[in-house]
Amino acid sequence: MQELIREILRKYPKDKSIKFEDRYNGIISEKALDSIKNSLGNDTDFDKYKIYGGCGLGSWADVPWIGIFDKKITEKATKGYYIVYLFDKEMDGVYLSLNQGWTWFRDEFGTKLGKENAAKVRYYWRKKIESPFNEWTAYDIYMKSKNTTPQGYEKCHILGKYYKKSEIPENEILKKDLLMLMGKYEELNNKLTLVDGKISIEETNKKILDIENYDKIAKENEKNTSSVIESNSGTDDYNFKPVKIDYKLRDEKNREIGLDGEIAVFNHEKKQLQELGLLDLVENIKHVSKEEGDGAGYDILSYDEDGNKKYIEVKTTEQNLDNPFIITDRELEFSKRNSENYSLYRVYNFDKNASLRFEEIKGDLTKSFNFKPTIYKSERI
Repeated sequence: MQELIREILRKYPKDKSIKFEDRYNGIISEKALDSIKNSLGNDTDFDKYKIYGGCGLGSWADVPWIGIFDKKITEKATKGYYIVYLFDKEMDGVYLSLNQGWTWFRDEFGTKLGKENAAKVRYYWRKKIESPFNEWTAYDIYMKSKNTTPQGYEKCHILGKYYKKSEIPENEILKKDLLMLMGKYEELNNKLTLVDGKISIEETNKKILDIENYDKIAKENEKNTSSVIESNSGTDDYNFKPVKIDYKLRDEKNREIGLDGEIAVFNHEKKQLQELGLLDLVENIKHVSKEEGDGAGYDILSYDEDGNKKYIEVKTTEQNLDNPFIITDRELEFSKRNSENYSLYRVYNFDKNASLRFEEIKGDLTKSFNFKPTIYKSERI
């Protein structure tokens, strides 16, 4: 398995320069089946599973994959639950992921709502099958692609591991990780909804989406992945449970989403002033954090219809408006000292391909939020 993973990571960028033919899917499927059988050997009943891979339909995919499907649940990557190796677009590494069929969510709910519902379902399963959760280092995945399908994989990911290109483990470790995830897959299988004695993916997902407390489940899972300054206080929510987090990957994705949100707000401000006919002010709008760097205490310098300065801090999330955000001491202090000209643009349900959604909170942020410190800087007493 190690050899196949290395081969794909090494050769796929070169392969994409060749004219695509459907037979390449057969090649990757055949190699995948042989590699996984050789890796797992007699430890697995292969009659139970369908194993195959894909690298595109009509053209090369950004994200090639190798899937392991429990035939009782699904034999397709378009719906249901399955195990998959997902190679990120830049071929920097590969994820071993317990995932869901993104196409079902997209066709059932549309792209935007489909992403939201896929995330809700994954939060539910993380709560149900989290033990031993500290074994799974890839809590969130990032495929480095702007295309809808890889972004759907991100939202559908339940749990898994990430292997860097330069650190692909030995076959014994790959085998151990795969067998462990197959155990979680079986655990999930035992909790699926039956209709007339057969597993129904549709009924399972719809039943999960009808659960009234899915937002609570989502928030509980988010607490396990990152230290955030929450907009509530006074609760003892420490669980001291060790969780391995890929901070580099998480921070990289957060930076990209943050920058995209700032650019969207910057363009929004320009458009607003243009529609008001204030073209001289349009030229003075400045994306401060991008042009001058962080540390100013705000991200964008804009203007209101009277020509007064607006200091805008942008906080972006792909989740709903109530999702906690991180803020620095400098940013918070700036909102206090410049309260008459300060605005927080809380961008939520962010999607680069959809219209901008945000709430504007004006003035001193300590008047609108309670903040809970989670990181301290030490000084000797």
